[in-house]
Amino acid sequence: MNEEQGKFLEEIYHANFKRMLLELYPILKDMPSAQVAIQEAARIACQKPEEMMSSPNPAGWLRKTAGLVAKNMLREQARQKRTFLPLEVLLPESEPSEWDDSDRELVQLCLDVVSEEDFTLFRRVTLDGWAYVDAAKAAGISLWACYKRVERTQKKLRRAIEEHPERFF
Repeated sequence: MNEEQGKFLEEIYHANFKRMLLELYPILKDMPSAQVAIQEAARIACQKPEEMMSSPNPAGWLRKTAGLVAKNMLREQARQKRTFLPLEVLLPESEPSEWDDSDRELVQLCLDVVSEEDFTLFRRVTLDGWAYVDAAKAAGISLWACYKRVERTQKKLRRAIEEHPERFF
């Protein structure tokens, strides 16, 4: 992407950010997810600047892309709900120091697969109900990095459970 395309995208992004946020919030039901969808749409626009600029309505192209990203996020969430046993069933809502021995074994199995930092981030978002924004601030990382780390941790744990179910159940 050249400088002219970058400026064009930035103008469209800033001019339509609030509108996209208002459109995506009711779909995704939380502000951080809506912001992630908008960021992902901007990333896609950066990868395909000619496609966006050649559109008769570049702002509409960006908004439509953000909407499609939001729908993909919902589809992925639904797939994960069907695929996974919720961690709430596996782990109590208490701090690790209050967990019993079987819970500690499960946590240790998880820590064999992912780092303690990633597991803590994952636990905060999935079990403790933290917003991605708050978890990102607590970890000192960007919102996008937080979202991707939680997603990667979930994939690693899923893969480990699929490969060795006897260790986890």
